[in-house]
Amino acid sequence: ATAYQQLAQVMGAPLPTLTKVQAPTQSMPAVPPPTKLLERLNETAELRLATLQIDQREASLGLEKSQRIPDLTVSIGSQYSETERERVNVVGLSMPIPLFNRNQGNVLAAARRTDQARDLRNATELRLRTEVQTSLEQWQTANGEVKAFNQTILPAAQSAVDSATRGFEMGKFGFLDVLDAQRTLIAARSQYIQAVSEATDARVRLERIFGDLSVSP
Repeated sequence: ATAYQQLAQVMGAPLPTLTKVQAPTQSMPAVPPPTKLLERLNETAELRLATLQIDQREASLGLEKSQRIPDLTVSIGSQYSETERERVNVVGLSMPIPLFNRNQGNVLAAARRTDQARDLRNATELRLRTEVQTSLEQWQTANGEVKAFNQTILPAAQSAVDSATRGFEMGKFGFLDVLDAQRTLIAARSQYIQAVSEATDARVRLERIFGDLSVSP
């Protein structure tokens, strides 16, 4: 009952009324090839966010650089001209010379923040590449073990239990022989479940990075 409640919580469903959990298929869901996944690395949410941070920092840097150029002031008026002996229109242009305030401090701070954003993006890519490669290696190893258990180990262990049971009923084997065969089957099933768990864990970590891992036919 506790396991059913935990399952319902994970699935985001009300308390289940079912009394049986559907058995998983023998084959594990496929995972795209490593080259395909690494090609999609720039599409991941983390790298897109890191790239967006760079764009924002570069925009801020450009804004601070623009503050170094003073604004041009235009003035329009009229005054009496002694030469012309009449009022004439006058247009004036003025621009302060930035001898002291060139906004260097803000520009330098913005440039450093931009460099930090680039470093963060590169570090994020390196971390994701490492995590993807590690998860793929774990999935491939565990998936190979799952196939071996399904194709060879579990059928052989089950066959040994069946043979020992029939031999015991016919008086050819002792009860300890049956117990040994059963222990071997139980141990094989435990190892199989562990391999499935490791393969699933590796796939889940890849799904956290890339989202949908469906393989197109």
